[in-house]
Amino acid sequence: MGEDLAAMFPHFFTYTDGNPIYEALEKRLAISGFETADIEIVNSISFLRTPEDVIKLRCFGQSYSIHSFVIDNYLKEITKLFEQHATCEGLPTTYSRYIVRAIV
Repeated sequence: MGEDLAAMFPHFFTYTDGNPIYEALEKRLAISGFETADIEIVNSISFLRTPEDVIKLRCFGQSYSIHSFVIDNYLKEITKLFEQHATCEGLPTTYSRYIVRAIV
């Protein structure tokens, strides 16, 4: 998760300094035994179209009961924040993807 979602939804998303995913990839590659390896970070802007998409993103991997609980208790607040920050295309969010290249 990028810091943009944590800034828009401070009680719903958290932001950690550093890059734990990148750091975990580096550690795995360091012990992999590959001849060479590098990681390319690709950042892009994606749009969440609805407040429910914010909940789906945050609750990814959680049980249906957690998802339902969040909708029942926080949809109104999330919708208000979504509408404050959304553009006509939706809510812009930064996504980072990692391309790992290695020679075995």
